[in-house]
Amino acid sequence: MGMRSFPDRQAIDQAESLTFEPQPVKMVVHAEHDGWPIAVELTIQLHQLPAALARLTQAGLTPRQVAAAAAPTGQKAGKARQERVEPIYTPSGDPCCPVHKRPLKQGQYGLYCSAKDESTERGYCSLKFAE
Repeated sequence: MGMRSFPDRQAIDQAESLTFEPQPVKMVVHAEHDGWPIAVELTIQLHQLPAALARLTQAGLTPRQVAAAAAPTGQKAGKARQERVEPIYTPSGDPCCPVHKRPLKQGQYGLYCSAKDESTERGYCSLKFAE
């Protein structure tokens, strides 16, 4: 292998200046309008973000409030365990989802609600039920 030669100081001083243009950033802003969830996809320069958010506010959009989950104690890092919810029961004793009022189904991992829920990441009810 041959030795690699590096430019000397004179070659560096004679080189053209490097210019870097900031690249646009793609992002999704989750907002609400009259209670309706909205995802707004933006492709902007990062310094334009405050003005873009101000324009969304002027258009009547509000930030979508996401409940922060409490960090579980004594668990490994990674996916946090979701707290289990008590189902409500029909007069006949069938368990139902307390939010969607639908009968629960038995799945591989326990009871679940099959109701569609657009406010969740998966698009379905994300409650976990105590058995």
